[in-house]
Amino acid sequence: MEQRSEPRTSDSKQESSFAFFFDTEPRTIQEQSVEEEDEEVPNAESALRVQSSSEDGHEAGPVAYQLPRKIHIYFSDTGGGHRASALALEAALEKQYGSQVSVELIDFFRAAMPWPLSQAPETYQTLGNFPSVYKRAWDYDQDSEKWQDTTSYQWMWSYSKEHIVKYLQPLDLDLAISVHPLI
Repeated sequence: MEQRSEPRTSDSKQESSFAFFFDTEPRTIQEQSVEEEDEEVPNAESALRVQSSSEDGHEAGPVAYQLPRKIHIYFSDTGGGHRASALALEAALEKQYGSQVSVELIDFFRAAMPWPLSQAPETYQTLGNFPSVYKRAWDYDQDSEKWQDTTSYQWMWSYSKEHIVKYLQPLDLDLAISVHPLI
């Protein structure tokens, strides 16, 4: 059974910009008793075992397994260094928080978008071979003040909304990070 708690209050300041993220207790899985240690624990390879001790120092009571914070970093291989940014964030999170986090990099266009938008990385690479076509596509929406107001974005969102929601709904994430402006 997973449990989440309210934010902890602490007098000490953490140096990370992700401090707010770690202000809540991590999800835990409770086992019924210590005798059941041989039973399989969900996500056992990534869960950290936490055993409370009795007053005399012996193990007592149920065993709790803290699950690492589940983080997805969304990028797309559409130029602009999105993958490099995602890899840098992943490395920094794993260096700073180690086994407290489980970070997964996902090419969002490939994973969550319907065809033909799921082919955006390949299309982008192909467009690079045809600069005049790429320039026309770029110039098409340059009259809009915000990228969310562009005709291209509005079309992509209306076409993809159901697929994106269907992809994201079942995910049990603690944090989602996007390093791509269209995601």
